[in-house]
Amino acid sequence: SWLDREWSSSALAQDQQGWDWFALQLSDGSDLMFYNLRKVDGSQDPHSAGTFIAVDGQGQHLGAQEVTVRVTDYWISPRGGTYPAGWELELPSSELVLTVTPVMADQELVTTVRYWEGAVDVSGTRAGREISGRGYVELTGYAAN
Repeated sequence: SWLDREWSSSALAQDQQGWDWFALQLSDGSDLMFYNLRKVDGSQDPHSAGTFIAVDGQGQHLGAQEVTVRVTDYWISPRGGTYPAGWELELPSSELVLTVTPVMADQELVTTVRYWEGAVDVSGTRAGREISGRGYVELTGYAAN
Protein backbone atom coordinates (compact mmCIF):
# COMPACT_ATOMS: atom_id res chain seq x y z
CA SER A 1 0.00 0.00 0.00
CA TRP A 2 1.00 3.62 -0.25
CA LEU A 3 -0.16 7.06 0.76
CA ASP A 4 -0.48 9.30 -2.28
CA ARG A 5 0.02 12.95 -1.34
CA GLU A 6 -0.10 14.32 -4.83
CA TRP A 7 -2.47 17.26 -5.21
CA SER A 8 -1.93 18.27 -8.81
CA SER A 9 0.32 18.13 -11.84
CA SER A 10 1.67 21.62 -11.19
CA ALA A 11 5.15 20.28 -10.36
CA LEU A 12 5.80 19.45 -14.02
CA ALA A 13 8.37 21.47 -15.92
CA GLN A 14 7.16 23.66 -18.80
CA ASP A 15 8.31 21.09 -21.36
CA GLN A 16 6.54 18.19 -19.58
CA GLN A 17 2.92 17.23 -20.30
CA GLY A 18 2.24 14.43 -17.80
CA TRP A 19 3.19 10.94 -16.73
CA ASP A 20 2.30 7.28 -17.00
CA TRP A 21 2.96 5.56 -13.66
CA PHE A 22 2.94 1.77 -13.32
CA ALA A 23 2.95 -0.19 -10.04
CA LEU A 24 2.86 -3.92 -10.83
CA GLN A 25 2.91 -6.97 -8.53
CA LEU A 26 3.94 -10.12 -10.37
CA SER A 27 3.03 -13.74 -9.68
CA ASP A 28 6.64 -14.79 -9.05
CA GLY A 29 6.86 -12.35 -6.12
CA SER A 30 8.71 -9.58 -7.94
CA ASP A 31 7.44 -6.00 -8.35
CA LEU A 32 7.94 -3.33 -10.98
CA MET A 33 7.34 0.39 -10.46
CA PHE A 34 8.07 2.76 -13.30
CA TYR A 35 7.03 6.32 -14.05
CA ASN A 36 7.33 7.55 -17.60
CA LEU A 37 7.43 11.35 -17.68
CA ARG A 38 6.19 12.66 -21.03
CA LYS A 39 7.36 15.83 -22.71
CA VAL A 40 4.96 18.10 -24.59
CA ASP A 41 6.28 16.73 -27.91
CA GLY A 42 5.38 13.17 -26.80
CA SER A 43 8.95 12.03 -26.16
CA GLN A 44 10.17 10.48 -22.92
CA ASP A 45 11.73 12.80 -20.36
CA PRO A 46 15.20 11.56 -19.29
CA HIS A 47 14.13 11.91 -15.63
CA SER A 48 11.74 8.94 -16.03
CA ALA A 49 12.74 6.18 -13.62
CA GLY A 50 11.63 3.25 -11.52
CA THR A 51 12.52 0.28 -9.36
CA PHE A 52 12.43 -3.46 -9.94
CA ILE A 53 12.21 -5.55 -6.77
CA ALA A 54 13.40 -9.12 -7.33
CA VAL A 55 11.90 -12.17 -5.61
CA ASP A 56 14.69 -12.06 -2.99
CA GLY A 57 13.78 -8.44 -2.10
CA GLN A 58 16.78 -6.84 -3.82
CA GLY A 59 15.93 -3.54 -5.45
CA GLN A 60 17.31 -2.36 -8.77
CA HIS A 61 17.06 1.32 -9.74
CA LEU A 62 15.84 1.74 -13.31
CA GLY A 63 16.76 4.67 -15.50
CA ALA A 64 14.64 6.04 -18.32
CA GLN A 65 16.28 3.90 -21.00
CA GLU A 66 16.03 0.61 -19.09
CA VAL A 67 12.27 0.14 -19.51
CA THR A 68 10.46 0.33 -22.82
CA VAL A 69 6.79 1.33 -22.69
CA ARG A 70 4.68 0.81 -25.82
CA VAL A 71 1.01 1.80 -25.97
CA THR A 72 -1.12 -0.96 -27.53
CA ASP A 73 -4.64 0.46 -27.18
CA TYR A 74 -6.58 3.63 -26.35
CA TRP A 75 -9.76 4.67 -24.57
CA ILE A 76 -11.67 7.83 -25.55
CA SER A 77 -13.30 9.64 -22.66
CA PRO A 78 -16.88 10.79 -23.19
CA ARG A 79 -15.73 14.05 -21.54
CA GLY A 80 -13.02 14.54 -24.16
CA GLY A 81 -9.46 13.27 -24.23
CA THR A 82 -7.84 10.04 -25.33
CA TYR A 83 -5.97 7.89 -22.82
CA PRO A 84 -3.72 4.89 -23.40
CA ALA A 85 -5.60 1.73 -22.40
CA GLY A 86 -3.10 -1.05 -22.97
CA TRP A 87 0.67 -1.29 -22.82
CA GLU A 88 3.63 -3.53 -23.37
CA LEU A 89 6.48 -3.01 -20.92
CA GLU A 90 9.88 -4.54 -21.49
CA LEU A 91 12.72 -4.75 -18.98
CA PRO A 92 15.56 -6.54 -20.82
CA SER A 93 17.87 -6.72 -17.77
CA SER A 94 15.33 -9.01 -16.07
CA GLU A 95 14.17 -10.75 -19.27
CA LEU A 96 10.71 -9.38 -18.55
CA VAL A 97 8.06 -8.67 -21.19
CA LEU A 98 4.64 -7.66 -19.85
CA THR A 99 1.24 -6.91 -21.34
CA VAL A 100 -0.74 -4.54 -19.12
CA THR A 101 -4.52 -4.30 -19.63
CA PRO A 102 -7.05 -2.17 -17.73
CA VAL A 103 -9.57 -4.16 -15.68
CA MET A 104 -12.16 -1.80 -17.20
CA ALA A 105 -11.69 1.00 -19.71
CA ASP A 106 -13.39 3.88 -17.88
CA GLN A 107 -11.32 4.54 -14.76
CA GLU A 108 -11.14 8.28 -15.28
CA LEU A 109 -11.24 10.49 -12.20
CA VAL A 110 -12.87 13.86 -12.69
CA THR A 111 -11.49 16.09 -9.96
CA THR A 112 -9.65 19.41 -10.10
CA VAL A 113 -7.22 17.58 -12.39
CA ARG A 114 -8.54 14.82 -14.65
CA TYR A 115 -6.64 11.55 -14.34
CA TRP A 116 -7.06 8.03 -15.59
CA GLU A 117 -6.20 5.95 -12.56
CA GLY A 118 -7.07 2.34 -11.87
CA ALA A 119 -6.60 -1.40 -11.69
CA VAL A 120 -4.82 -3.39 -14.38
CA ASP A 121 -4.17 -7.06 -15.16
CA VAL A 122 -0.72 -8.21 -16.18
CA SER A 123 0.42 -11.15 -18.32
CA GLY A 124 3.67 -11.94 -20.05
CA THR A 125 6.95 -13.77 -19.69
CA ARG A 126 10.07 -13.65 -17.58
CA ALA A 127 13.03 -15.51 -19.02
CA GLY A 128 10.62 -17.37 -21.30
CA ARG A 129 8.28 -18.51 -18.51
CA GLU A 130 4.71 -17.32 -18.21
CA ILE A 131 4.02 -14.73 -15.57
CA SER A 132 0.91 -12.85 -14.50
CA GLY A 133 0.07 -10.13 -12.06
CA ARG A 134 -2.03 -7.20 -11.10
CA GLY A 135 -1.32 -3.57 -10.59
CA TYR A 136 -2.27 0.04 -10.76
CA VAL A 137 -1.69 2.68 -13.42
CA GLU A 138 -2.00 6.45 -13.18
CA LEU A 139 -2.10 8.66 -16.28
CA THR A 140 -2.00 12.46 -16.36
CA GLY A 141 -1.86 15.07 -19.10
CA TYR A 142 -4.18 13.37 -21.60
CA ALA A 143 -7.35 15.44 -21.05
CA ALA A 144 -8.05 19.10 -20.37
CA ASN A 145 -10.00 19.95 -17.25
